Amino acid sequence: QYEQAVASSPTLRSGLVVRQQEDIVRMAEAFASRRGLKEPDEACLLLANVALVTSRRALFQWLAKPASTDLLDVISTEIDLLVAAFAPA
Repeated sequence: QYEQAVASSPTLRSGLVVRQQEDIVRMAEAFASRRGLKEPDEACLLLANVALVTSRRALFQWLAKPASTDLLDVISTEIDLLVAAFAPA
């Protein structure tokens, strides 16, 4: 429902995009710090984008599951899927 509301409103869509960009920048800065960089490089920005999409996908999967489902388990499953996608066939 939230996604439908955002999709139907240019104002909400604009705000969502701004918040997502802010989240990406914060994550990229954290990744840069962990890698000993003063500023995020393209790899940090790419990883931040992938992390955001993965966490959003996990959140929506979790919301569709029973209330007793552990969000961390869903996130772990999503990360496992991502890793498996890059594994040699």
